[in-house]
Amino acid sequence: MKTKIPILWVCIAFTAVMLALALQLTHSKGGQMILGRFTLNDSRIVFYGKLEDQFGTAISNGPVNFDIRVDNGLRSDVERGMVVTDGSGRFKIAGYHGERLWIIPHVSGYAIASENREAIYSSLWPASQRIAPDPSNPVVIKLWKLQGAEPLVGISRTFKMPYTAQPICFDVLAGTMVTNAGDIRLTVNRPNGEISERNPQVWSVRFEAIDGGIMDSGGTQRITYFAPESGYSTSRVISSSDRLPESGVGGFSTGFYVKSRNGQVYAKLRVSFGINEEPEGLMYVEFTGVANTNGSRNWEGDGNTYNGL
Repeated sequence: MKTKIPILWVCIAFTAVMLALALQLTHSKGGQMILGRFTLNDSRIVFYGKLEDQFGTAISNGPVNFDIRVDNGLRSDVERGMVVTDGSGRFKIAGYHGERLWIIPHVSGYAIASENREAIYSSLWPASQRIAPDPSNPVVIKLWKLQGAEPLVGISRTFKMPYTAQPICFDVLAGTMVTNAGDIRLTVNRPNGEISERNPQVWSVRFEAIDGGIMDSGGTQRITYFAPESGYSTSRVISSSDRLPESGVGGFSTGFYVKSRNGQVYAKLRVSFGINEEPEGLMYVEFTGVANTNGSRNWEGDGNTYNGL
């Protein structure tokens, strides 16, 4: 006949084991380091924020979801919650402990238009990278008030070609290389010989918008719903001497906002380029993104953005 062990004794035994483990950690150098790490991670969470739309108008009664990363030695998971903005668009998150906080607003009719939605509290990070909560200076998180999506043209095409010093034109809408016109003109400046780690050389690529302008997106494509009205230049140059690691071996990936065809087309593009390491090898260029071909700057219909349209 099996003997049943009372649950109370099981709990007492487990507690004793945990206390012994805690004492062992406390009295050992490695244990103290582990406990110290968990203590530094278990910081008090206080966050003051404000929701505004692209026009600077406060968003009242807006639900703000949030995630808190917890890693304190007893728990290693994510704690979730939700608060609602007041009449001036302000909100406060408090009463929690953790390592960092992510803000995830979800207001009907709006899309996320800010990247400043993460706050670090862990003392394992430098003070310059940790948030300093200030009720008089809340973190402003922008949302884009949707105006109505318009039809867009999807762009996704990869080209492979031998090196040439002559300009190469691309029609990104049709996904073809053309002899003239189109949307993007690319000129590669490559020295003779092999390009490798053992034989590093400087090379560059010039991107030009045909009958329009081009500007760096700075990685903000997913939170940009209208093309910039101004700030375009005629060309952008990326050089292996200042933009690329390992002496430019391989290639790069970057983002552009492009206005072409005399303002008829507004596109946001992710561009990847690979240099031919051997003189007889092939270069490649890949364009992905969307374009509004109606002379409008509206990109709200891009399914790869945070609005989920």
